[in-house]
Amino acid sequence: MKAIVLAALAIIAFGLIAASPTMAAPANGNVIGRALAAGSVVTEVACRWRRSCGPRGCFSRRVCWR
Repeated sequence: MKAIVLAALAIIAFGLIAASPTMAAPANGNVIGRALAAGSVVTEVACRWRRSCGPRGCFSRRVCWR
């Protein structure tokens, strides 16, 4: 029981020490807007559901392509 309480206190203390105000997001919305406008690493791809049948039965699977 002592070990569990001591471990819980250590985890809580570590969480309080690790929480830093310098990790907050910028307060200025223009900075966020410029970062979003700079470019995105997400590529849109076309997807659709295709039904396949085999010896074990039929199933649906998602097929994507560029």
